[in-house]
Amino acid sequence: MAVTYLTKTKEIISENGDSFKLSRTLDTVEQNFHEGQMGTSIGQCKNLIEGLAKTVLDKKSVVYENGISFPKLVKKAVRELNIGLVGNNDQKTNEAFLGLVNSICNSIDNTAESLATLRNDYSPEAHGRSADHTDLPKEYAEFIILQTDALLCFLLNIVQRHKEYDPPLVFTDHEDYNDSLYEQFGEIEIFGDLYQAPEILFQQHPKKYKEKLKEFKVQGGQSHDE
Repeated sequence: MAVTYLTKTKEIISENGDSFKLSRTLDTVEQNFHEGQMGTSIGQCKNLIEGLAKTVLDKKSVVYENGISFPKLVKKAVRELNIGLVGNNDQKTNEAFLGLVNSICNSIDNTAESLATLRNDYSPEAHGRSADHTDLPKEYAEFIILQTDALLCFLLNIVQRHKEYDPPLVFTDHEDYNDSLYEQFGEIEIFGDLYQAPEILFQQHPKKYKEKLKEFKVQGGQSHDE
């Protein structure tokens, strides 16, 4: 029985839908590999990643120059997905995570650049090469397909996370709402210290704070009593 490739990417598409129209090319990569067309197969691997990156940028209306290199294109797409917008507000945590993101992007650069070079050297479609040129050994093509699967999974997963990402609330960004809460509920004194209602709600019950904030905005900034 033939080995199935790009399985992780196919699983993600099965779960979240094929909004980037990758399924047909995924099948083509696998078909070409099993038919011994290794160069064509890795050429399609590059097309998969390149097409996904361009679609991400197009959907976000981000302009990229004609002839942009493959690695730069992929890195640009990753950055536009705001991969760094996670974690808390601790500076060390953010710096550490951004360092990790930079490392990931550098890894993408290296992988993408190597893939582009191999595609140009071995794919018969690249630069008008003859169809009877020496093809890429099967073991190398298989390795590239596995790397492509990992890279596609990474990109598709951060696309999904970007869709689901809910940025943390910043208390000082909602002064009108906080003023409304203060007018309604005032403040309380505990052992000589005063605590305002909006701060208490924000700190002790952030879910309720956010829920009522949405209602406040829907009502056009009106307090709940009005």
